[in-house]
Amino acid sequence: MGILDGKRILVTGVLMESSIAFHVARIAQQEGAELVLTSFGRTMRITQTIAKRLPTAPPVIELDASNADDFDALADRVREHVDGLDGLLHSIGFAPEAALGGNFLKTMLGLARQRESCSVVADQYGNPTATVDLAEAILTIARRVTDANAPWGTYHFAGSGDATWYDFACEIVEAQALLTTRRPTVTAIRTADYPTRARRPANSRLDSMRFASVFGI
Repeated sequence: MGILDGKRILVTGVLMESSIAFHVARIAQQEGAELVLTSFGRTMRITQTIAKRLPTAPPVIELDASNADDFDALADRVREHVDGLDGLLHSIGFAPEAALGGNFLKTMLGLARQRESCSVVADQYGNPTATVDLAEAILTIARRVTDANAPWGTYHFAGSGDATWYDFACEIVEAQALLTTRRPTVTAIRTADYPTRARRPANSRLDSMRFASVFGI
């Protein structure tokens, strides 16, 4: 028996084998969980294909995080496959389209090498979170769920500081300049100046106080 034996978990964000969502889904299945994945639109087929690379291919249901109608229908769509949920992983990243093949850090490093200037949205706030911190948080949770009184519930976990994409981009450019001496100009723009198909939230900051109180990190 695994530590998630019999648990039913909804996972968003499975688009690449290199994604956090994919590896969480894989480990969750190995630990006995029954999964349902979400996707939408043109990425639905991608998620269905990647899902087949998991130990057991889970069902994929429609969920566009920017569509209220999808949320209204979510419970019924989930019930078509499982009779309830014990957990949810919301692993959706917001980044320029160019970052879909990698990540925002790699995209900015590439732009810093190739361009003399670039424009980045400065009115969308979030919590940049180091992978090592996220890994520590997941391991801490895993140790606790083996307890008889495991603290099941909904938690946020993210870095304690906040920044806009523009702030993040400026830090990346400055850091790489120490090695390359290249320092392209980063210009702050509004979300309205960078239209995308999906609506991007102005505030993606998460309050992790409950997580800190329960898990101690």
